[in-house]
Amino acid sequence: MDTLGSNTLVNDINKTIDDLVEVILNTDDKHLDAAVTENSWSVGQVVEHIIICGSGIPDTKTEAASRPPDEKVPILKDIFLNMNEKYKADPSLSPRSNRHDKNELSMQVDRMRANLIQIVKEKDLSLLCLDMEFPSIGFLTRYEWIRFILFHTQRHTIQARNTVEEIMRNSGVTE
Repeated sequence: MDTLGSNTLVNDINKTIDDLVEVILNTDDKHLDAAVTENSWSVGQVVEHIIICGSGIPDTKTEAASRPPDEKVPILKDIFLNMNEKYKADPSLSPRSNRHDKNELSMQVDRMRANLIQIVKEKDLSLLCLDMEFPSIGFLTRYEWIRFILFHTQRHTIQARNTVEEIMRNSGVTE
C-alpha cells in the first residue's frame, strides 16, 4: 500500500532485523544465555521474546478504520523507544527457554522478517485489526501493528546490546 510507504516500511523491517541479527551473531556463545542479574533476561531470552511478539499480527477479523491508519504510531514509538521506562512482559510473551542457539535464533528472526514483509506486500495495511486490542491504546491497524513490532524489536535490540556490554565488563573483557 503505497500511501503508507510500503517501500520505506520494508526498508525499516530489514534495517531493524539486520540490527538484531548482528547482535545475535556478535554475541559470544558463552554470553548468549548469561543474564546480568538473577531477574533479568539473557540475550537469548530477549530474542526469544522478540520472536514471540513479532510472530504475527492479530488480523483474522478486520474492518476499515475510521481514522488515519498511522494515527497511533507516535504513541507506540514514545512507549517503546523511551528507554527510561521499564515494562514487565505479559507471562504469555515471556521466554520459555534458558538455552538458545545463535543460528536457530537467527533463522527464526529471518522467518519473522519474511512474514512481516509478506504482510506489507500482500495485505491492506490500513485495515483495523479486531482480534485483539493493544493494552491501553485500543485496536490497531496492520500498519500500526507492524510499526509496534519494529519499535519493540528496536527497544529490545538496544537492551540486548547493553546486556552483552555489561556481561563483558563484568567478566573483565573489553571490546
